[in-house]
Formats: sequence, structure tokens, C-alpha cells
Amino acid sequence: MNSKQKLFAHLALLSTGILFGINYWVSKNLMGVLPVEALVVFRTLGATTIFWGFSLIFPREKIAKKDFLWLALMGIIGIAINQIFFFSGLKLSNPVDVSIIHVSNPFFVLLLTFIFLKTKIPKVKIIGIIIGAVGAIILIVNGGRIGFQHEYIKGNLFILINTFAYALYLVMAKPLLKKYSILTIMKWAYLAGSLVVIPYGLNQSIAVDYQSLTTVSIVSIVYIIVAITFLAYLLSIYALKRLSPPVVSFYVYLQPLFAALIAIILKKEILNYYQLVAAIFIFVGVYFVSRK
Repeated sequence: MNSKQKLFAHLALLSTGILFGINYWVSKNLMGVLPVEALVVFRTLGATTIFWGFSLIFPREKIAKKDFLWLALMGIIGIAINQIFFFSGLKLSNPVDVSIIHVSNPFFVLLLTFIFLKTKIPKVKIIGIIIGAVGAIILIVNGGRIGFQHEYIKGNLFILINTFAYALYLVMAKPLLKKYSILTIMKWAYLAGSLVVIPYGLNQSIAVDYQSLTTVSIVSIVYIIVAITFLAYLLSIYALKRLSPPVVSFYVYLQPLFAALIAIILKKEILNYYQLVAAIFIFVGVYFVSRK
């Protein structure tokens, strides 16, 4: 892989971080309008339709029978379980706890990469992940009081499952990317995820009062389906094809940073000392993780 391809992969992950940073505010507003179950169904079915629609334009790839099972597991774990436990956990916990737990994602990926892919992780990348984690925690703690109270235990457990599921999803996708195109992997993974998500949230989706949805709510739903569930996942897998799972997962640290920057823009807040220090830690971490 040449340096240009590597640069595009990092730019894809940077774009993903921005999209998820915006998504924090979009999802926060939507959760007061739609049931969690309906939101998960909209996201999954919407993205599945888009991926399968695009696949009609390109030649169909033949998939080995043993890989269908792997794709199904990838969809169930990385799409269905990941999204169900994220939204359910967010509903039962608080944003600060959720953000802190998500910081564990690169460490899960690092461990799973070592166990399943037998990949030796350079010390410089481990150092980068730790530095980035420090920056993310500084940013998150500065944004609010750390909860971890008794009433949040169930929600925090759900978020931990969500975080582990996404880490496993990244590691499972890596071997498949050596055999199949990104579009082929995504369309089958999302189809498998949809088969789990539909029974989970069908009744709540039917019960939604669609006529009462405002233009802002509709635009927000479209954003979550197209920008987050389709484009952000696509960019992540694109980057994963060219970079290691630990490097891809590291960009999780950028999400609270971009969310904070968006808060400054929307609320006209002033960049404070903690945010500046956190940004320095995170970008120093990016530098170390990006090194060969």
C-alpha cells in the first residue's frame, strides 16, 4: 500500500469522526421523538436498502459457503447487537459514562487482534492508544460529572457490550476484506443484522405517529441512515481494508473532540484549557498510531 492510499484511509476515518461528532447532537434530539427500537430499525433497514441498491450496479461476487456464516455473525454482532445495546444503554445511562466506556474500544480491538489475527502490535501504537485515551478522558470528564451511579449499572453494562461488539466486528471484517469487496461485505452483514433487528423493533416502528414528525426530525432520521449507518460504516470498512484494526478503532477518540467543537460552534462556547490539552493528547496519539 502506497502513502497516498494510507492518507486516504486516515482521511476517511477523520471524516467518520466528524460525522459521529454531529450524530451526538442529532441522536440526542431524536431520542425524545422516536422509540429506541424504532430508531434501530430505521437505521438498519435504511442502510441495508442503500447497500443492496448500490450492489445492483456492480458485478456480483461469488461467496464461499463458509464465509456466509462469518458474514452472518459479523452482521449479528457488529450491526444488530452493536446498535441495539448502544441505544438501549444510552437510554439507561448518561452521555458521560457512555463516552468513557467507549474509550475502551481500542483496547478491546488490540486484545482481539492479538488473539484472533495473531498480529504483533508495535509498542509505538500501544503508546499512541494510551496517549489518545488520556486525551479523550480529559475531554469527557471536563464535559460533565462522572456518574457510574447504581441506577446506571444496567445501561453501562449494555454500553460495554456495545463497545466489545464493535471491536469484534472490526476484527472479524479484516480477513474478509482480503477476499471480497467492501460493498459485498456490507450488504450481506447488514442483511443479517436486519433479520435480528426487525423482530426487535417492528411493533414500535409501526406504532410511530409518522404524521406528527417535523421536518427537522425527518432530516435527522435521513442523516442517521445515510451519513452514519451507511457512509460512516462504509468509510470505516474502507479504512480497515488499508489499515490495522487498532488504528481504525483509535479514531473513536476523535468523536468526543468533534462533538465538543460542534458544541462550541452551535452554542458559541469558548474553547477552554481542558479541551485544548485534550486535543493535543489526542492528536499526539494519532501521530504515534499512524507511525510504521
